[in-house]
Amino acid sequence: MAEGMTRACAIIVAGGSGTRFGNPGGKLLIEVAGKPLITWTLEAFDAAERVSRIVVVCPPDKSDEMRRRAVEPFSFLTPIAFAPSGAERQDSTRNGLFAVPADCEIALVHDAARPLILPETIDAAIEALVAGDDAGPDALVDAGGAEAAGNPAGESACSTAGGVRRGHALDGVVCGQPAVDTLKVIDEAGCFVETPPRARFWTVQTPQVFWTKSLIKAYEWVDRTGFVGTDDASLVEGMGGRVCGFEAPRDNLKVTLPEDLAPVEAALRARLRG
Repeated sequence: MAEGMTRACAIIVAGGSGTRFGNPGGKLLIEVAGKPLITWTLEAFDAAERVSRIVVVCPPDKSDEMRRRAVEPFSFLTPIAFAPSGAERQDSTRNGLFAVPADCEIALVHDAARPLILPETIDAAIEALVAGDDAGPDALVDAGGAEAAGNPAGESACSTAGGVRRGHALDGVVCGQPAVDTLKVIDEAGCFVETPPRARFWTVQTPQVFWTKSLIKAYEWVDRTGFVGTDDASLVEGMGGRVCGFEAPRDNLKVTLPEDLAPVEAALRARLRG
């Protein structure tokens, strides 16, 4: 890490039970292209220039095994710590946030089961947050981390719930892409009732990158309101923060079901072949 560069800590959420995957031991230690699945994820963050710490959030009874099988046999340069997962994903992220070192101004939240994330995407997303915050409230960030003030696309790539500022011009950047599929709204019977404009929708993944103080404030807001979100960006949006979309590669797949393994393994082996 270059001197003077803003320090970032990655929170790798590995607390899921793997029920949908159908493996009693979960999916994160399954060997994929010669390594445990989560090791590929950790190696990407280890190789990212701007990440100085990694926190793995997993069930306490699995942390020793995960360290022994997915961390110790490999040559990591970035310090890796463990934190206990909670009952829900939101609780797990909170526990990981508590473990972020005080000198890390940026916190990234990432699904452990997304092993195709690239170091350059991680670094570019962090740079996009820093650049967008410096540029002020009218900046739009793209995959190169550049700002495009006044770009109409910014209306669909950024969200500010409640219009309340929390100390940063930009509180978060979330990796994702503009929606390409047609979206439908359904009624209680499952019938289509509306086709909203696709241009106003993004599909989002992880990492989700925030100023650490903004994410802490979001969880303080959650404590006061009892809000439950579907991702961390929804918490930051809910407390009035500003979050922008960062257009990242579409191959950032998540392993949820057994059939997800084949395309992920094929992509990893292709990378090994160069």
